[in-house]
Amino acid sequence: LSLSVRVKNRFIKMSTRLQNLIERLQRNDPTLLELDLSGEWIGNGSGCKELTRALRDNAVLKKLNLTRNNIGVPAIVVLAEMLKVNTTLTELFLHDNEIGVEGAVAL
Repeated sequence: LSLSVRVKNRFIKMSTRLQNLIERLQRNDPTLLELDLSGEWIGNGSGCKELTRALRDNAVLKKLNLTRNNIGVPAIVVLAEMLKVNTTLTELFLHDNEIGVEGAVAL
């Protein structure tokens, strides 16, 4: 499994750590109750899409920190849609991202 993230018009490989965490989310790993991804620079691209896809069906994770991840309105809207389906996640931290008014309304 190889994932990449688009940052300023170039693609970089997603960290192995992030790939492994996404896989654990997909498997509903019962030990993964809290996840701190602050400062991972997930952005609005494939990294956020893969993470959101994994969270959509996850029934274990309760707390997610996405502080300082260069997340903008497009990704926030996708995250907001995921929150309509995922009823397990009770805490989501989005400090220091580019949410904007549209993103705030979507949430």
